[in-house]
Amino acid sequence: MVNTGQLIVGILGNITSICLFASPAFRPFWTIYKTKSSGEFTAYPYIATLFNCALWLIYGSPLVHKAVLILIINAIGVFLEILYICVYIIYSSPKKRVIVMGLMCVAAAILIAVAVLNIYGFDNDHTNTRETFTGVLCAIAGVCMYFSPLLVMRLVVKTRSVVYMPLPMSIFVLLNGIMWMVYGLIEHPLNLYITIPNGMGVILGLVQLILYAVYRKQVDLGKSTDAESAVQVEHAEAP
Repeated sequence: MVNTGQLIVGILGNITSICLFASPAFRPFWTIYKTKSSGEFTAYPYIATLFNCALWLIYGSPLVHKAVLILIINAIGVFLEILYICVYIIYSSPKKRVIVMGLMCVAAAILIAVAVLNIYGFDNDHTNTRETFTGVLCAIAGVCMYFSPLLVMRLVVKTRSVVYMPLPMSIFVLLNGIMWMVYGLIEHPLNLYITIPNGMGVILGLVQLILYAVYRKQVDLGKSTDAESAVQVEHAEAP
């Protein structure tokens, strides 16, 4: 049963999550659409987020944890991430396209296996075991999702420009981590599956904001354009 405090924090968490999921549309994917090229934008964070949201959908289902707020926000997340990845695939190079589609197939296979195990692998008397199994997977996926922008952060340091790490996304990573970490802390009993990955999200959000503060002088249009050109010349192939 969700208490009042948890309900309020969960609603705020849903709002920050929607902002986080929507933030790539305002700069990275608008840039990809406008230039008709994925450039050096990486698809890893979006694949990791899609996988994470899909796992949390399973966790929040009536079969496992029965959490409506978790179900709602992760259904929205799955929809938006699929949309982003489709746009990325359309405007990426053939090599990147193959890599991204291969990773999507692997993720889909794992998700199907997890769903099948939850449905047929546990008796109704083993609800706690089912929740532990799925919760641990969700915690691991959540940590991977928050750590996936490390490639982007490396690019920021390398180019000395934040053009590939928009400020709104970094802010919402921090806020989202805070909200869901608190949600997990005030759940009774304490929900470590939610608390641990979002605690890592708070740390990574702070690191991203620190990087943004250090390299913010590179944000002006002229320097951003120069940074994009310099990176594109290097032909890095990571999706």
